[in-house]
Amino acid sequence: MTRKVWFQLLDEATRDAYANTTVDSLRLPEGAEDIADLRVAVWDQVKPILPSNVIAANLRVYANRAVHNDENDQSLEEDGSIGAHGGSKKDALIVEVQLPQRSGVAVESEAVQLEKLLDTLEWKEPKRLCASSGQHWPYQGAPELVDLLVKPLIKHYNAWHRYNEDKQNHAINLVLGGPGTGKSRTLDEMKGLLSAAAARSKNQALLDRMNSAYVFHVTFGNDTSTTGSLLDRDNPDYDVSYRMLYQLAKDRRNWKKFAKTLKTSYQSLELTIEASIDVLAKLEEIDSLRDMTEILCVDGLQKLVNNGTRECDFYSVLSSICRFLNSPTAFAVCVCSATVQSPVDLALSNSPQKRVFLVPRALRGDEVLKPRTRLEKQLVDDMGGHGRALETLQETLSQYTKKQLEEIDPACVVDQVCDTLRLQCGDIFASAFFQVPCNCREVLAAVLSRRRYGLFDRIGRTDLTVDSLRSFGWFRWGEEGHLECAFILLMMLMRKLPKKLGEVDNFDEHLTRSVLVWQRFEQFVAFYRRVKSIAYSETPVPLSTFHAGARFGAIHNILITELSSRTVVEEIHQQDTKSGPDNSTCFTNRDGGVKVSAMNTIVINGASASAGDLYMRVQLT
Repeated sequence: MTRKVWFQLLDEATRDAYANTTVDSLRLPEGAEDIADLRVAVWDQVKPILPSNVIAANLRVYANRAVHNDENDQSLEEDGSIGAHGGSKKDALIVEVQLPQRSGVAVESEAVQLEKLLDTLEWKEPKRLCASSGQHWPYQGAPELVDLLVKPLIKHYNAWHRYNEDKQNHAINLVLGGPGTGKSRTLDEMKGLLSAAAARSKNQALLDRMNSAYVFHVTFGNDTSTTGSLLDRDNPDYDVSYRMLYQLAKDRRNWKKFAKTLKTSYQSLELTIEASIDVLAKLEEIDSLRDMTEILCVDGLQKLVNNGTRECDFYSVLSSICRFLNSPTAFAVCVCSATVQSPVDLALSNSPQKRVFLVPRALRGDEVLKPRTRLEKQLVDDMGGHGRALETLQETLSQYTKKQLEEIDPACVVDQVCDTLRLQCGDIFASAFFQVPCNCREVLAAVLSRRRYGLFDRIGRTDLTVDSLRSFGWFRWGEEGHLECAFILLMMLMRKLPKKLGEVDNFDEHLTRSVLVWQRFEQFVAFYRRVKSIAYSETPVPLSTFHAGARFGAIHNILITELSSRTVVEEIHQQDTKSGPDNSTCFTNRDGGVKVSAMNTIVINGASASAGDLYMRVQLT
């Protein structure tokens, strides 16, 4: 007995029911086994309503509507088995009709295609680029960013007003930072930031333009992610302009199919970035493009293929954005985000294009999480103002009541946060670079030493630059050139440091006892000194670097060598901490007699010693 198969006929161009058809069914002929047989059976049934040049091979079959809507566009192979496909009306097969191009038949005129395109579009405010749990937190860092925007914005507007296309007058704004540092959120806030900058200019015309600007959000991630190649290599504009038009689409069901429809159904239209603005002007019934103002925000440039050449996708798209920025038609402000600065500098190395670099500031965590307990306050501080880390901490803390937090072991909360961050921010924890313990030590030493670095300097004896390190998101390059990172990352790095065979790592134990509670000052000093011994283990370094900022007098050319990472012990009795014989021994509560001369301990002096009093033996050369 032959099986009944349900199907829905769809138009490739409109992605709606073909010729107002509804779900239908047919009986498979005897011997029908594969999708090719099914296609012929469908064609036989529906050919009366199809154009005469459509044959069975012009039909593409999809398992169901959900698969058809998926951007991966996985149609069923011709030699694939029919199986249970189309077994019910609810799960009907989708049969898409693809109209062949007729040779010798004129393509629709530009005017006709433009009218059809306009019928599918309407002005829509952009979706937020930041979709994480912190998207509604009060925005921080606006005053500093506005300071950077004011002068370039005024210069850009004045040059545009005079029809001056000199690239040095038109700044492209670049938001730089690693994952989770606030790049997307900064783009979401850009209209407000630019309006604030315009208000400072005292130019009412500029302020009016910024307040009424049309904002476009373009992203190479999320639901419009790049597929690894440009939509049209000869027209890199399309990777931006198609996404701009997608924002305006009345039906935003599927990005990939929307882009395909633009390319196949509107061949008479050259839909560049400027042409997209012209389309918007027609939608909004604006006669002159010079009366329009746009803010174009492009998120995730680093997702484009970049091999450092002028033929790569990254360079092509960035150049297209700059051409639009410099044009004298509509007044446009362009803002792009990326994780690293070096590719941008390389792409624009031979261009006088003005650049403004905007780096999102560290968050004041206590203003968004509102700590309820002493432990919460400590943990918030340990996130170092990193947005993604604070979001993760907030999610973790929400599982506990205030009373539970007052009783819980702090290490449990820390471990929960660390485990979640490893899943959310895998770039750093799974990277080949940080799998090498010695690389972790070099980075740790760079942070602790407070040495001044240039953006493109290499970290210690590694091949990683400060710019590349910053792209991970957990590290900041301060205004004075110092490297900084969140304490929670410092802890993770120390867990990855090299250990000698048989060495016991009791760092977690000491961390829990000495850092996440209100500890004595000497315990804090001992903890920090231990971290230094781990970072500089077996590496001779200048004493001035090891104790950066300390005042020792003349210590030039003196090196200190830590023979191994140290442990912290506490003396039972108060001891005279002046230099003693090499075999001096201290007696501790838990460890018994400890040889100070072994240079592998930090001894906290006994009761009644002055605050911060600790001692050890060191090797100087």
